Amino acid sequence: MAKNSGKPYEEFVQRVLHEVNQIEGLTTIKVEPSRIFEGNTRDEYGNPIPHQIDVSWTFVFDGVEYSTLIQAKDWANQVPLKEMIAFHGIVNDIGNQLTEGMFVARSGFQKGATSWAKATGIKASELRQIHDSEKENRVETIITDIEGVWPSIKVTGLDLGRWLAELNSEQKHLLSEAACAIDPSHLAVEFEDGTSNGTLLDHINWDEEEDRDSFSISLRFEPALYFVFHKSLPKARLDGLTADIHLLREFAQSRIHEPLTHILRSVTGDQSYFVSLQDTGKLAVKRADNLPPPEKPRPKSTW
Repeated sequence: MAKNSGKPYEEFVQRVLHEVNQIEGLTTIKVEPSRIFEGNTRDEYGNPIPHQIDVSWTFVFDGVEYSTLIQAKDWANQVPLKEMIAFHGIVNDIGNQLTEGMFVARSGFQKGATSWAKATGIKASELRQIHDSEKENRVETIITDIEGVWPSIKVTGLDLGRWLAELNSEQKHLLSEAACAIDPSHLAVEFEDGTSNGTLLDHINWDEEEDRDSFSISLRFEPALYFVFHKSLPKARLDGLTADIHLLREFAQSRIHEPLTHILRSVTGDQSYFVSLQDTGKLAVKRADNLPPPEKPRPKSTW
């Protein structure tokens, strides 16, 4: 069996914490995996003593720049007190008052380690597979309401009498077949030289009237536009129109299934997060509230 390097877990911790930052409104400046930091303590030769940090990030909150140093342990056993004491010392040696430490572990922490973290301000969290009791009665499908607004347009001021009078019987028959189910507002229009200019709907600006359910407009086209009913028919000149517009408002729901697979569960604070890791690699995070007491034993790593 290959030795567990811990790298996949460190990368997973980095991805999850990035998503946490997003939903908490923090602005990430820089995220760095596995970096060597120089401490303030120096050796007998006057050189700074280096410390390796699994993940570090710099972020801005309320205009102030902060740094977080993260230790990540993909261990089968709980993190003991001595590891927490050592990490606390490293954070103090590297950072300042705007630097905090965070210890993330798959199998959690021994009681002494948790007590030390709480007493010294180290944030400690489990990041592991979720237990059935933790996702019991939880909604794993995210439902989003989407409002759509579409115009229903009745064009009343089209003067096509002269154009119709010039059509022969065969063209009028062709027009009846081509136009019987056509909404004029969706017809293609073009300039006299044949340059396309979209559809008539593109020339009706209804966005500014979205707060009203209905209104009327009057348009003049300079230069004139031309309807294209059918390629075998002559184009119909259009100098202007009047139209009654009714805005249709419809609601739709978007359902996204996000299976809860992991949990970032704080043991020193109140905020915990559900993690959804799909087979495609897509990752989503949302807050986890009212969690039941944690279970034992811990599940094995599957990063």
